[in-house]
Amino acid sequence: MENLSHFFVFLQVMKLIFENILRLLRTAPMLSALPALIVGILLGEWMGVSAAAAIAIFVLMIILTMRYGGDYLLLLAIVAAGVVSATLRSAPSLPEHGEMEIEIRRIIRINDSRTTAQGRVVAFMHEGKRYRSRADVRISSDVPIEQGDRILVVATARPFERGSAQGRYMAAQGFSAQIFISADNILHRRTAPISLIGRLQAAAERRISRLGLSPQTAMVASAVSIGQRDAVTEELQTAYSLSGGAHLLAVSGLHVGFIFAILNLLLSVTTLLRGGQIIRSLMIVIAIWIYAALADFSPSVVRAATMFSIVQVAVSLYSSARSLNSLAFIAFVMLTIDARTLHDVGFQLSFLSVAAILLWVVPYMQATRQLLPSHSIWRDAVRRLSQRTMTAIGVSIAATAATMPLVSYTFCTMSLWGILLSPLMVPLCAVIVGTTLLWVLFPIAPLQGIVAWIIEQATEAMNGLATWAAESGMLWAEASISRGWCYAIYALLFIFTLTLWAWEMPSLSRFSGQLHRKEE
Repeated sequence: MENLSHFFVFLQVMKLIFENILRLLRTAPMLSALPALIVGILLGEWMGVSAAAAIAIFVLMIILTMRYGGDYLLLLAIVAAGVVSATLRSAPSLPEHGEMEIEIRRIIRINDSRTTAQGRVVAFMHEGKRYRSRADVRISSDVPIEQGDRILVVATARPFERGSAQGRYMAAQGFSAQIFISADNILHRRTAPISLIGRLQAAAERRISRLGLSPQTAMVASAVSIGQRDAVTEELQTAYSLSGGAHLLAVSGLHVGFIFAILNLLLSVTTLLRGGQIIRSLMIVIAIWIYAALADFSPSVVRAATMFSIVQVAVSLYSSARSLNSLAFIAFVMLTIDARTLHDVGFQLSFLSVAAILLWVVPYMQATRQLLPSHSIWRDAVRRLSQRTMTAIGVSIAATAATMPLVSYTFCTMSLWGILLSPLMVPLCAVIVGTTLLWVLFPIAPLQGIVAWIIEQATEAMNGLATWAAESGMLWAEASISRGWCYAIYALLFIFTLTLWAWEMPSLSRFSGQLHRKEE
């Protein structure tokens, strides 16, 4: 009888967990829509149906949904939408050799007669058809090239080896291949005017150069603040990678979060004015998108800028911002526009880290507010400091745990230093980003010396931590897991998350309390 009673309790708990999950999914509908879209994209890539057939299936599902209604038909319609998205964006990857149109995005360095640049293949020919592309490539040219040039070439795209150190380094920076340009393979060339984004980046670089920073500090400040990371030496990039801080050098959602938090703090005084909340939100949203422009509208920055803009607008309207639902909505829109984003490693890492923070850290950090009563100013200060420390540690652990399997599978590197050093390196990076961007926006001459000193000290400290961790030879290794193990680990993390997610719901808490009282 006792075993039967325990089995009955187990069934009741599982029923409540299932009901809680359904209740949460109803309050955040995008958490159901996003997996359905991903299933549709994978089906579309696997089946290889024509665009006409995919659109016909989608229209049929929409008609059935409007006619009969129901959540299941709606989810099937979203799956059909994923099939359409995958079909419409089924252009092949860069050909090994062929005709390509390349836009020169930025000149990296010029050595003797060789120019190295960052470029983007905007179009290429494949089997007689012209396809649009956004593949970033590293350009090596023995003819003079300038930023903004559009060059039509017949060239070979040499992919970087993912298993090599150079391949991991280039993949982390978003480059898919290397292309060599010479006078013999150029078919047509035109010099285009520098875009508005290019002019903004050039103006930002000029203002940073006015600070008179040391070369290493200047390249790190430019990398973390305006996305110009190509000048960072390979040795320093390797040090950050082995110390678990490679994500700090590449402008991403984390850096947009720095801007969001810093501006909310600095502009908090505007809330004292009539309509100040709206004014502050408008200024922050504009600043976030200026920052996204300086970072060349990279996918991770656009995703984060959109999310933080939604959150900021929600705050200004005094409505509850469902951050996880907003994140799923942003991913849904990006995948609908371009299904190939699903296979972008940067997209996967950014989404996993942000989702882990929202799922594992935010709900449980709120519970620490009552740990220390604020009977005095001293106790309140201690409480706030403890909360921020616990939040920094929690964010570091969550982001590292969520991305480590994918990093090991993709880049063949594992580092535990990120968990230990992130609470120190992340604030230092925030200081560098915030101070540099404020100087770029408001270059007040009397403050130049103070700004330069702050950036120098913060950068030296961050570089020193990364170099020390890399040279220690501990807590990092060049290790890779198989695809199967990667899937298995994320399946376990998913089950763990669902369990925590459901267990914290009020109905299950009440049931646990009832069981406890019965035992007493």
